[in-house]
Amino acid sequence: MNYIQLFFNEEDSNGVYLDYYLFPRKGMDASYNQVCHFIDTEYIEYIKLRKNKGFNIHTYIENSIRNDYYLCVDLNEYYIPNRMAYKAFSYEHYNLLFGFDDEKNEYDLLGYDSNGKIVHNTISYHILENALCDGLFVRYRFTVNPYVFEFNIDYLKEIISEFVNGQNSSVRYANILTSKVGDYGIKVFDKLLNTHKGFQLFQEDRRLSYLLYEHAMLNSRRLNYLINEGFVCIDDMKKLKEKANEMMRTAEKVKNLVIKNSYKPQNSAIFENLTKLENIERDYFETLLECLR
Repeated sequence: MNYIQLFFNEEDSNGVYLDYYLFPRKGMDASYNQVCHFIDTEYIEYIKLRKNKGFNIHTYIENSIRNDYYLCVDLNEYYIPNRMAYKAFSYEHYNLLFGFDDEKNEYDLLGYDSNGKIVHNTISYHILENALCDGLFVRYRFTVNPYVFEFNIDYLKEIISEFVNGQNSSVRYANILTSKVGDYGIKVFDKLLNTHKGFQLFQEDRRLSYLLYEHAMLNSRRLNYLINEGFVCIDDMKKLKEKANEMMRTAEKVKNLVIKNSYKPQNSAIFENLTKLENIERDYFETLLECLR
């Protein structure tokens, strides 16, 4: 039931201009207070924490990990080896602490290396002390909601309708948090194709084209689920599969063109195939919605 609705904001504070819209988020952090069926999340003010008498940061981290918490902590990556900012410039970024060796006085750390790839490395307790910033401590723990999580076809039809009509999906949660201003669903393509800033971002930031490729791939897999579970009849299966395959091929071509654009301009080809993808997605989801009825 997820990863259908798209959201675009060219002024996003985290630099994540194109993303899925799932539910409202509290705060500026990209994952702040998300509701999750499998994970409990705590947010703790480190500034207040360290004011406690006798507080020891290493004891706190070790006790957290022993009690099955992973900690996401705000570190200045100037001090962290194998980071782009290492000994070059000051840069605060969250890293995940997931293990420790209290004999070697080292932590296991996950973060992004100088190539933007997730990397595991160890850092000493001393390095952590130097790198630690005043941001929130975020603690994650695997805790499955005891209530049975069930597929809801009515919700699926509603969110597909919102995608096709470019409706603001955050309005449904306006009683919880202020609606999120931006472009939703199929209207995202209009921003990417017909505004200078949108098309420039699409050509220069590979993440956008990859997300559209992933969007097509996930919806192709979702179709298999809907067919297997009997939500799509045999008579409609063939035409939907053909449309889903065409959506996948076109999305992959767009992604590859954006990659090639780094070496040789592909502007017209990107525009042409992104326009084609918009039309295919509109047709696919409108047809799927009719078949689900």
